[in-house]
Amino acid sequence: MAPAETILWRELDGELVVYLDEMGSTHLLGSFAGAILLTFLQSAPSLTLAELLDHLAPSAYDEPDGDDATENGGEPESRHDPAAILQVMAEFERIGLVRRH
Repeated sequence: MAPAETILWRELDGELVVYLDEMGSTHLLGSFAGAILLTFLQSAPSLTLAELLDHLAPSAYDEPDGDDATENGGEPESRHDPAAILQVMAEFERIGLVRRH
């Protein structure tokens, strides 16, 4: 994950606007992707997928409402589905929020 101190965010109507200082880019995350990002920022940034699933209790985000998971990706149907989380993580990698080690 990009260093937490380089990620600035604000919540707007259930979505997150995220600014990546390292890259100078701004992104709009839907409620599901926002919940994943906040989980990383509030816990260890090196969470495994299993640990992330444990942290993403259903109360951590709203019911699906058609918001985009990111500005270019669709909201996953199952918010506790590892494949849906991996889809969001791939988008995070594409925009520079996370890096593979």
